[in-house]
Amino acid sequence: MQDLGELKYFLAVEYIKDGKDLWLLQQKYAEDMLVHFRLANCKLVATPIEPGLKLHADLGVLLADPHSYRQMVGSLILYTLTRADLSYTSGLVSQFMQTPRKPHLDAVMRIFRYVHATL
Repeated sequence: MQDLGELKYFLAVEYIKDGKDLWLLQQKYAEDMLVHFRLANCKLVATPIEPGLKLHADLGVLLADPHSYRQMVGSLILYTLTRADLSYTSGLVSQFMQTPRKPHLDAVMRIFRYVHATL
């Protein structure tokens, strides 16, 4: 076994020890996530979901590439480790992973715009 030194970054979480305190941050992960999905210059919003939004499993056009949708939602779920305020919206959009549609993607994009606004 080998000592690799003090833990700094592991599983998308940055660990910062400050005296007796340990800070868990995902700032770098959020920035990398926005760059990866080409949303670094997106329009910012103040809320992660539109008030009163109802998503339905069978309304809207099916996405041509559901794999991208699944990657985006999975990234958001991992991000909820340090951002509990996104748990509800991430859980909501994760219900449509099997057959994502355009309104579902629009909701995910809004969550990413909110993430960008809160960095």
